[in-house]
Amino acid sequence: MLGFTCVTPIRTVHELLDAHGMLDLLRDPLITTATQEIVADKRSRREIQRDIKAKERAIESLSAKYSREPKLSQESVRQALYSIGDNHAFLRTNRDPCDRMISYLQQYFHPTQVRDKKSADSLAIRSGRGGARLSHDHARQYAYVVQSLALWREILHGALPLRLRGRRCSCMLTFSPTG
Repeated sequence: MLGFTCVTPIRTVHELLDAHGMLDLLRDPLITTATQEIVADKRSRREIQRDIKAKERAIESLSAKYSREPKLSQESVRQALYSIGDNHAFLRTNRDPCDRMISYLQQYFHPTQVRDKKSADSLAIRSGRGGARLSHDHARQYAYVVQSLALWREILHGALPLRLRGRRCSCMLTFSPTG
């Protein structure tokens, strides 16, 4: 009636490789190099270029080794590897900041005691101050912040699998012309 279907199944990397009997790709030692995220973090241009070239070589080697033309093309294997790498990048940019914040919290604040005599390191909040609607002492607020960050970290870590499961079960709109 509409000329298109509203629902299309999502194929995961695992499903793609499994359908072609190529799950060994996920256990290949080169997969770590092929899917690593290249991060500059205080590294020389030479080191970064070396890692990029190693990654490109690993991708080409794996795509040649595991492709089965015409059913599983080298490009499909490359796209699977890029997809795994994208997940690594997602986790680094979304989950890892929660880990850093938890680490900072543990490094700079005591869980139950305010160490600074002027309460400069207190996490306590008081109703009416700075727009706060609640009152919590330092220990309760510390626990709340740690728990919130830990929960967010776990949600973000499981976001992709949850999203995929949700899409399989719901009627998410994905438009694709039918022919």
